[in-house]
Amino acid sequence: MKKVLAVIDADILLYRVCSMVEQAIDWGDDRWTLHADAREAKLAIDSEISSLCQSVGASRCVLCFTAERNWRTVVYKDYKANRKSVRKPVCFVPVKSYLLNEYDTMTESDLEADDCIGLIATGPKSRWRGCSQVVVISEDKDLRSIPGLLFNPGKGSMTQVTNAEADRFHLYQTLVGDAVDNYGGCPGIGPVKAERLLETSPTWETVVSAYEEAGLSEADALTQARVARILRHREYNFRTKEISLWKPRSIKSRTRAPERSSTPARSETPE
Repeated sequence: MKKVLAVIDADILLYRVCSMVEQAIDWGDDRWTLHADAREAKLAIDSEISSLCQSVGASRCVLCFTAERNWRTVVYKDYKANRKSVRKPVCFVPVKSYLLNEYDTMTESDLEADDCIGLIATGPKSRWRGCSQVVVISEDKDLRSIPGLLFNPGKGSMTQVTNAEADRFHLYQTLVGDAVDNYGGCPGIGPVKAERLLETSPTWETVVSAYEEAGLSEADALTQARVARILRHREYNFRTKEISLWKPRSIKSRTRAPERSSTPARSETPE
């Protein structure tokens, strides 16, 4: 019987649960405050993690978090610039600290939670205490660019993403961009047109042609493709903190991430 490792997108889970326990209090005379019970949030998040693991038959889980700094802002300075003013829930920090202390977690220098998830999902399973199967748990559509098992808790659906499907979705994201993450993709290309283009030719040449028709260059397409790329096995060096920037075909390029480690205690980082 396969031992299953649940790899959980903890950024989404933490933000949602901490927001859920917030309460606005009216003290009168136009005075309002926000109240949050961190103990309530901890109990709720423990319960949800347990339920998620049961849903996928996991004997173990690892929570993935985003680091303070993000390598994508070096590639594209406006990446997620639209989120700078977004307030974190009141009890976000203490509840995150609780999770880091109580669970197996992964946070890596300059990486997003998605990258940590991608590295685990496509890396060697032997390093995770005998777990032979990985199930990614997230409602984020971006995880469709990672090959493997993906469980969407919002829909209650399990999907097997093949390598070809993951690569195709990466090209799709390069074409349409992502308004939530603040990168625009190719001007004039929406979901319907992107699907139509990739249906007949899911290749890098198709993407470049679309960008050139929009008056842009392959370099512009490559920038968008890089920020859209979720890291996979061998695209990040845990020892040197180097990130291998994505390039089509056999073109090789490496860049060093700003040196700063944010790996918390009790995290495990397979090499």
